[in-house]
Amino acid sequence: MNIEKIKEFNAIREELLNDGVIAVDMWGDYVHVSTKKLAEIVDYPNVKVETREGDPKYPYTVTTVVDGIKLLFVLTEEEFFQDPQLQGYMVEDVDLSGSSKDGDDHAA
Repeated sequence: MNIEKIKEFNAIREELLNDGVIAVDMWGDYVHVSTKKLAEIVDYPNVKVETREGDPKYPYTVTTVVDGIKLLFVLTEEEFFQDPQLQGYMVEDVDLSGSSKDGDDHAA
């Protein structure tokens, strides 16, 4: 075990926590980031919004990829509706033809 690398990791982890990173999935492929960072990070053409079943406090998940890194944000209903632009990226609203269920075009 390389104790020096663990010390470096701990220092970097502290910096990331202070910058809004909530968790890094060591086996998966995403970084969970505070919703406070959403507006400054999110790349709208590259956003996917999904509902989270079974979590009434945070019913929405927003994912985006920035420089090859998958970022994940979980939102309350209030946070989701504060950003009307996100609503056009709901996965459930978009079908394969590029039209939404209600007939409006959404980003696909």
